[in-house]
Amino acid sequence: MTTASARSSGDHDRIVRIAPQDWHGCFDQFSRSHEGWLTTLAIVGAETGIQIEARDLPLRGVVLEPLAKAVSIRVGPLGHFVRDPSSVWLRIGPDGAEKTLEIEDADGTRTILQFRSALPTEMVDGIARLPVETRRSDGIQRG
Repeated sequence: MTTASARSSGDHDRIVRIAPQDWHGCFDQFSRSHEGWLTTLAIVGAETGIQIEARDLPLRGVVLEPLAKAVSIRVGPLGHFVRDPSSVWLRIGPDGAEKTLEIEDADGTRTILQFRSALPTEMVDGIARLPVETRRSDGIQRG
């Protein structure tokens, strides 16, 4: 993935700006990696302040809609559109886990998706690494 820039924040997270030509692939990968994760959707605008649109609902997907010049976000039963997106950032924690996806529109309003797995990170990481035949429903690895 090509990025336009990356910087570290005070808490040692990395903030990666995604180049516009990479938005489609970024959203596709992001949606597959985080589908079903508990998501908080916040809108931050200069005039409106912070508005929480959804809290702890499962992520269904983030899709670039090039003909509509918009990004479509599905969280639980809710849909949200970011019209005329101008910038996209990923916040990545010190452990390499993606923490937030931020999309800024042409007027400076930011849509922020903050998410977490319904399972502890250690369990998600372990499940992802285990071959299918070694997974058990109780989370204990065989052999």
